Amino acid sequence: VPYAMYADHAAALTAPNGSSDHAVHVDNTGQVGIGTTSPQAQLQISTTTGSALQVDAGAQHLTVNSNGIYVQGDTDNPDMMLDLQGGGTAQRGEYLFGVDGQRRASVYYDKSTNKAGMVNGNTQLNLYDNGWVETFANLGVNGEIHSTSNLWLQGNLTMGPRPGRKPVKIVRITHLPENVGKVYSEVPAADYECTIGSWSTGLYDINENGNGRNKVWTFVEGGWWWVGVEFSSHNKHDTPSIDVVCFLKGMVEYDTTHGAREDLGN
Repeated sequence: VPYAMYADHAAALTAPNGSSDHAVHVDNTGQVGIGTTSPQAQLQISTTTGSALQVDAGAQHLTVNSNGIYVQGDTDNPDMMLDLQGGGTAQRGEYLFGVDGQRRASVYYDKSTNKAGMVNGNTQLNLYDNGWVETFANLGVNGEIHSTSNLWLQGNLTMGPRPGRKPVKIVRITHLPENVGKVYSEVPAADYECTIGSWSTGLYDINENGNGRNKVWTFVEGGWWWVGVEFSSHNKHDTPSIDVVCFLKGMVEYDTTHGAREDLGN
């Protein structure tokens, strides 16, 4: 006697050998769960072991497992949460971001130049493997870009060769006796080039008639910058004050004018 069996809808697909009550579950709202009987989306795949999703197209793979999302390559052990690799010999890999069908930004790596880059519109920033950073637009630090400056820094700036060094250092030495000789500036010669910025004295007697030269200069001794001080005074103590201006090496070119006369024409 012919007969037939049918159901209005499938509520579950039973796994073979009794390994699971329901391998695929469809709830009464039409949501499908694989590995779960309480799907929270139209399709939910849940597992605590192995891969939750794997799609193969020849040598190309898309895998989702507990280690992350992996496209192409070793699908069991991705190096990061989202790991993309190509199996071919392409010279350039690139992510493109677009809005309304227009290319807006990209992140890329170029094998031929060993260079990574980020592009936003016409603005490009390149990162090289030797530590060089190159930009084709203005660069702002600390959240602000100045329209008339290639580099705009808002905040403090410190530079090498050792950490914590300011680009320009000014040392003021005050209340010196005349003919004091040399004065220690506490500025390391390995980091800075120093020169005299200015000097002043508040007790100099313009009516004295003695002859003498007033001299202030910088020199290096024992790895430190020193200030030479010679002030001639016949009636009063001059108590000069001196500003020593020091520039971090690498920011300034320091040279000597050969043949200049110390007495400047006398």
